[in-house]
Amino acid sequence: MESKRPTPQPADESIPVTTRALPHSFGSAARFAKLLGHHPQLMVNPIPLRFQVRAIIAIFTLLGILFASWVSRLPAIKIELGASTSQVGLLLFGLAAGTIGGLMIARRITHRLGTQRSLAWSILIASTLIILLGLATSWGNIPLVCILLIFYGASLSCTDVTMNVEGARIERDLNRTFLPLLHAFYSLGNVVGAGIGWFVGVQGIGVFAHFVIIALIAIVIIVFAVPDLGSPTAESSPSTVATAQAQTSESRTEHATTIPAGHKTRLRRDYSLWMIALLVMFTAFSEGAGNDWIALAAFEGHALEQADSSLIYATFVGAMMVGRLAGGPLVDLFGRAVALYGLTALGIAGVALFILATEDVYIYVGAGLWGLGVSLGFPLGISAAANHPTESAQRVSMVSVFGYAAMLSGPPLIGFVGQDFGLLGALWSAAGALLVALAFISSVKERRRIREEVTVPSASESN
Repeated sequence: MESKRPTPQPADESIPVTTRALPHSFGSAARFAKLLGHHPQLMVNPIPLRFQVRAIIAIFTLLGILFASWVSRLPAIKIELGASTSQVGLLLFGLAAGTIGGLMIARRITHRLGTQRSLAWSILIASTLIILLGLATSWGNIPLVCILLIFYGASLSCTDVTMNVEGARIERDLNRTFLPLLHAFYSLGNVVGAGIGWFVGVQGIGVFAHFVIIALIAIVIIVFAVPDLGSPTAESSPSTVATAQAQTSESRTEHATTIPAGHKTRLRRDYSLWMIALLVMFTAFSEGAGNDWIALAAFEGHALEQADSSLIYATFVGAMMVGRLAGGPLVDLFGRAVALYGLTALGIAGVALFILATEDVYIYVGAGLWGLGVSLGFPLGISAAANHPTESAQRVSMVSVFGYAAMLSGPPLIGFVGQDFGLLGALWSAAGALLVALAFISSVKERRRIREEVTVPSASESN
């Protein structure tokens, strides 16, 4: 009996080419290369969930390393560029502008390319840009560094949005809370990146060579990790991306533009929501100031060595990581408001101690207390804003806009002020922001009653 031959189909380049099934292999370079192609669709064996968990943890940690690598070498970068404090503020403004721009386009890119291809390309571009940043720094070209930082910030924020989308999907597959742990690994990446910055500073390795090493580490990690993130053919729907942006504390700015007009009116009249937004804004201002300026302030204001300045930054982000890991038990034991009152008070004391300290040990203690003080303001504010039965995503988006606006625009302003009053003097604004934040902490406690007070009408009642 003869079998019927399939009718030949005309070649059509618009139809994705499907290849023979590839065996699963964690970190397959061939599979990664296929992802970068125009037609990434492959027939793959199902990827075990434990491999997906391992891969997304690696991506979160890598993003922390990429950000910390730039910040931890800021003193050396300033020297190589011969830049003033206000010019460093301008560089940070370029990084902030690129980050905001990336947040605005990331959702569209993720939907178009899918999470795997988006992560592969955004991290690959960031790895290339950090090498170019090191090269431009060695040339002493401040305008070129500023331009490169715009694109570097955009690539990092695109990575941030996409990894949160993928993290939210894995969290749903695990059927348990997983995203807070991922953000702790991001903070761990900050610590690792700062540690590498300290080591290369001690060894006298230049910024360019350091950034080449970081780029190679990034490429190795994505080649091993990205192919294990779900199915290469799966593209994220708009609802998936929107949900992830609403549930995470790293990437939510672009989603704010999609709030329906009726919801916007109700949100503008929600007094308690405005209080939460202001709490997040002032806390995020202090967090951004520490992230971007603490290493340079230790180097210039306290005359520490470049390597020791990197350790100061590592102390700050390490304390933030500890605060976030301990945040859940603290909130369960004392409640959101009490936990924030205590940590914010520690943060104010930490900023003051860091500025006024005359001995190295107190500078480190101040940096640690500062990091603890700002560790939970943003995530707990987001948690309080989300505590609503019908408008959780819209409320989170509104609060996130306030937080990211302060976190990204605050450091450049500190740079301009520091040009006239000194960098340590300008950092008093970080303590002042936390002091103002104390006035709004009670708003997170009030949100506990929202679910009991707000009832969702049934279908019969709405008709």
